[in-house]
Amino acid sequence: MATKGSKTINIRSEVNKSLTTHTNLNQHILVISEDKVRLAMIKYDKQYEKNHDWISPLSIAITILIAIFTADFKTTLFIDAKVLEAAAYLLCIVFAYKTIKNGYYTYRDRKNRITHDQMIESLRENSENIVDKDS
Repeated sequence: MATKGSKTINIRSEVNKSLTTHTNLNQHILVISEDKVRLAMIKYDKQYEKNHDWISPLSIAITILIAIFTADFKTTLFIDAKVLEAAAYLLCIVFAYKTIKNGYYTYRDRKNRITHDQMIESLRENSENIVDKDS
């Protein structure tokens, strides 16, 4: 409370007049063993890796393609320049194929991806609600 001359100002009531408070304090607490969390994370990590398997072959294919366009192949270690160039083309084709194959699988399985919410729900589905038992 503050006083100014003969006037008294109640700061709390003045702030409360112009303040709107919204609360959302609902909480869900999961008590779970470490092994169940590990199993869920392993399943999620496998799917995450599977969805990103196309990135590495694409990077390698682009790198080899840039090397093909910019390199001047010369005979090295008793390997003819034409053989090195053919090997570069072959590797580029192999990695481009792997990119397309893995990209297709990623696109095909896009609706079956596990989200964080689905992972939490799978951890929650076999649990019991202990709040209702105590009440």
